[in-house]
Amino acid sequence: MSRGRTDADHPARQPVLATSGVEGPSLRMVVLRGWDADVAEIQSDRATGKVADLATDPRAALLVWMPADSLQIRLTGRAELIHGDRDRWAKIPEGPRQVYGGTPPPGTPMQDPADHNPDPDPDRFTAIRIHVTRADILHIGEERHTRARFDRGMDGQWTGSWIAP
Repeated sequence: MSRGRTDADHPARQPVLATSGVEGPSLRMVVLRGWDADVAEIQSDRATGKVADLATDPRAALLVWMPADSLQIRLTGRAELIHGDRDRWAKIPEGPRQVYGGTPPPGTPMQDPADHNPDPDPDRFTAIRIHVTRADILHIGEERHTRARFDRGMDGQWTGSWIAP
């Protein structure tokens, strides 16, 4: 996962984030912005559905497909929301800042795409840190699939075992 943080061409760079909200499960592609000590970081506008979902139910999952290795990695854990962090905001280039803020807010119906007015707002910037507690790894082999699951205990140690694919 750590290569996805720095290598824009690595499959782990754009995992799928799964959340659960009032309308049920929700999936979307995100960009991995950080990976450190089993904590994945992505970023979002505070007004998005994913932030609302995680504020209500912090359980989250990330899915990575690594085609060259025929490897599916599912990471699950609990999300921590950090709103308006000025140190993180200062590290974002001007261009990408356009997606954090603006009117109308994300998900609002519009007549025309030009009706959206970007307006970077550090108060709408949210870092989402997913504290990973489980990794489920499936290798899709031509002859045989293999699967392993790893769980992080309360002591912070990982244990794992093979499980049926």
